Amino acid sequence: MKTWKIFWGLGFVLAALFLLLDAFGVITPFLDVVGGISAAQVICGLFLSAFVISRLIKLKISEIFIPLALLFMLFEDNIAFVLGLEDDNIIGNWLLFWCAVLLSIGVSILAPKHGVLNFKITKKGTPKKTHTIGASTTYVDCEEFVEEHIVNNLGETVIHFENEASFTSGAILNIENKLGETVVYVPQQWNVKLNITSKLGDVVQKGKGSADGPTLIINGTNELGEIVIMFI
Repeated sequence: MKTWKIFWGLGFVLAALFLLLDAFGVITPFLDVVGGISAAQVICGLFLSAFVISRLIKLKISEIFIPLALLFMLFEDNIAFVLGLEDDNIIGNWLLFWCAVLLSIGVSILAPKHGVLNFKITKKGTPKKTHTIGASTTYVDCEEFVEEHIVNNLGETVIHFENEASFTSGAILNIENKLGETVVYVPQQWNVKLNITSKLGDVVQKGKGSADGPTLIINGTNELGEIVIMFI
């Protein structure tokens, strides 16, 4: 089962348990400490927070500002209570909302890929390629391809193969993916053997290779991100 299905499934289960505990008055004393929060507020806050976290992990920064604004509106009274403010109207809702909208538009224009500044990197023939923040494209030349090591941190990396007719069976692609997305476009006539360790992330194969074709070995680690093997 995919990590995100587990994540959202547990979220709905916890929401149901929270409602039951609230109905029996178990959690009311704890919520009163911050000025009183209803069960509906907590559940809405949890799902908004989960959405923000999911966007951050996928580096879709432009999509976090509106849910963050909604979170602030939801708990504005409680924030004012904790800060000891006399006026619980810290900022106008419409002003906050339009600021969030403008931030979302501005960041999406500056960085249309994922809301982070887009540094285009294209490298060929190097033994190790490291990409940090932003979108990058790597071309692996099959005439020289024996082993490649590609590192992706907090970004989106796309890997293509060139001169496919010169590919040598048994070549190794090593991938380290952390808090980002790495997409490998593999010719459909190749056979792929995966050996990837994934922690709080997904490894997805789209399409199917050929069992009788030359073998590409993909080793690696995936932490809080996604590795996609796309057969073309």
